[in-house]
Amino acid sequence: MKKWMFLLPIFAAVNLIFPGSAAAGSLALRMAILPGLGSTEVNVGWAYDINHHGRIVGCAVTPEGQPHAVLWEPGPHGGYRAVDLGTLGGGYSCANGINDHGEVVGSSFLESGPEFAFLWRQGRMINLGCLATNLPPFNGNHSLFSTASAINNAGQIVGSGYADDGYRGFLWQDGFMRDLGSLGPSWNNNSVAEDINQRGQLVGSCMGSNNEQQAAVWWHGLMDFVFPYDDSGNFAIRATGINEPGHIIGQWGGPVGGDTSFLWRNGVITTFGGESSFPQDANNQDQVVGYRTRVDWEQGMFWSEAFFWDNGVELVLPKPADSPDNFASAINDHGQIVGWVTKPDRGAVPVIWTVTQSKAR
Repeated sequence: MKKWMFLLPIFAAVNLIFPGSAAAGSLALRMAILPGLGSTEVNVGWAYDINHHGRIVGCAVTPEGQPHAVLWEPGPHGGYRAVDLGTLGGGYSCANGINDHGEVVGSSFLESGPEFAFLWRQGRMINLGCLATNLPPFNGNHSLFSTASAINNAGQIVGSGYADDGYRGFLWQDGFMRDLGSLGPSWNNNSVAEDINQRGQLVGSCMGSNNEQQAAVWWHGLMDFVFPYDDSGNFAIRATGINEPGHIIGQWGGPVGGDTSFLWRNGVITTFGGESSFPQDANNQDQVVGYRTRVDWEQGMFWSEAFFWDNGVELVLPKPADSPDNFASAINDHGQIVGWVTKPDRGAVPVIWTVTQSKAR
């Protein structure tokens, strides 16, 4: 039986107030560490997604040193417990997405070695297979044949993997994996699917004729549209998330300047986050989280910095004093953000931030 393991606060009272929010009042950010598998003294892990009920998934290292898919369940008296979801028989697994029913998707090694997409439901991990029908023989090296990135409440799953003629995004539903295709025969034949909303709209990217990445949108498994170029020749490089209103986030860039984050809403592109920023998720209020690379050229240093963006107001997420980097990967409609911070002595540590809104006086 798993024991309840409660949240360990990083600071005694991490409560940062930021006036001037887009909405009335101010925003407060609070952070805490998620428990590891087994002893918290060897807590190493990454939190990748959170659902409406506050259930979190990701990857954590077992006491034996193996990364396993993990589900962090909210405890009855606060805090979380970490549940090991196991593997498909091999020594590695990782969970990338969870829906509101608690169904989890990700990828795992088989006992024979290759990595395949999985669906975990009701305590059982199911191998979803892959698009390729003629798999190469496993030669002892790691081979990623498929991985699942997101699942909606209808049980539709999106991900990417090898097909017989390239590497492409897929939509899995009712036991069948559909090839999402690419931009056509005059383009590179590869595509990637990253997120899906409850209406079956899904986003990702395709490879262009010159191997440039270009954001794309599918509707129920069929190519819907590719974002157009702007007057400067910039374009949407990659779409990383889509919320229930159908608003899309991703990376915007091209020949002018470095890549930055964008929000596509009702046909209008809004950019934010600065150069080298990577938006990861947006909730239904169009609050966006992600991370960006910071560089100090004089000191020859660079680091990653997690951010929260709310309709023009952008905040840096807090981290411990001894953490050089932090990363935000997902946000729900309650303002709960998950991700991880780095530690010099053990690598990544999974964390949760909570954003609260105080009323204006």
